Amino acid sequence: PAVEKARSAFVHEGEAAALVLRFKKGSKYLFRTLCDFLMPLLEREFADADSLTFVPMTKRARRKRGYNQSRLLAEELSRRSGKQFLDAAEKRRETSMQKSLGRREREKNLKGCFRVTDKGAVRGKRIVIVDDTFTTGSTVSELARALLHAGAECVYALTVTSVPDRRNAAENRT
Repeated sequence: PAVEKARSAFVHEGEAAALVLRFKKGSKYLFRTLCDFLMPLLEREFADADSLTFVPMTKRARRKRGYNQSRLLAEELSRRSGKQFLDAAEKRRETSMQKSLGRREREKNLKGCFRVTDKGAVRGKRIVIVDDTFTTGSTVSELARALLHAGAECVYALTVTSVPDRRNAAENRT
């Protein structure tokens, strides 16, 4: 796997899932509260990381939502932790909505969609990708592959929630 370790604050169900959905659907202000839950995990699980990044959106998707929720989380965690914030990748093309796809379709949908725009910024770095939800891991894995190909030393993932994997539910959360 491209991601060395993935951790989430909550299982994606009930109130946690509802909170993430509100955050994605316009309640932008929730990023500070969500970071309150992510900071202890960042400090405990990713102490050796030196940089934080986010899952890029296409310009069109960002315009439609008005903000990139993953970026808001990564910027705030960077501010709180003192770890470097990296804006070093882009999403090159529109992809189908992931929520309607199965694991294989998600991987195919995302193949090659991320490009590192600043290889010098990622070279030799231990990077945490911050996102809202870890479903199958396809999104963070594809971004991690691009970061590793550009010279990152290792890549981790930190998300607010994770959808339990029936094959090994404990692997992606604490």
